[in-house]
Amino acid sequence: MYVDINVIVNICGANKGMRYISFFRPAGGMNGPSDPEDMANMRALAEREMKVGRLLMTGAFLPAAQGRRVRRAGSEIHVDEGAGLQLFADGCGFAILQAKDAADQLAQIEKFLSIAGDGECIIVPMMDGPPPE
Repeated sequence: MYVDINVIVNICGANKGMRYISFFRPAGGMNGPSDPEDMANMRALAEREMKVGRLLMTGAFLPAAQGRRVRRAGSEIHVDEGAGLQLFADGCGFAILQAKDAADQLAQIEKFLSIAGDGECIIVPMMDGPPPE
């Protein structure tokens, strides 16, 4: 299985680790809920990871066609209906996670994908405090 994981590591302190958001798109698209056994396994993984502080939040985005883009140019506001990011074209799930380092981050994603199945995770670091110098 090929998974394109773009990892940018930003260590925000020796003991604090790094916070990042992972976007997941299943290979077959967002076609409703998975089978009950997979959902139970994912729920158990989420509960374990939340207890130890590695999983901070999860959720999902609806398809981009249901979104809008709002721009300001000078004093004018422009609204484009159905103009979401391409990443969310078909919808996707997300998780905000905490990792000690890049190896810990990858281990978390591999554990998730072992339950989620075929698809891809796109990883983006999050700034937690002032930007690094």
